[in-house]
Amino acid sequence: MNSETLFKNYQCPPLIWDEMCDKGNIRDQYLQMYQSLKKVTVDNLAEKEKLAGELFMNQGITFTVYSDNAGIERIFPF
Repeated sequence: MNSETLFKNYQCPPLIWDEMCDKGNIRDQYLQMYQSLKKVTVDNLAEKEKLAGELFMNQGITFTVYSDNAGIERIFPF
């Protein structure tokens, strides 16, 4: 992992559908979220994912794959 931001070089490519983009620009509805995501580092996101996984496990937001012989609880992927 590194401290690069996730959206440092984000582009709205032409001819490719991107929910966040319209005509090469960030849509108004996504601008605040985009500005926030530009500040998130890969390391910070990994830490948030780890904390969320621990919270899910502690709160019982899990599932079990019964056909898997390990039979362990797993958190819902997100």
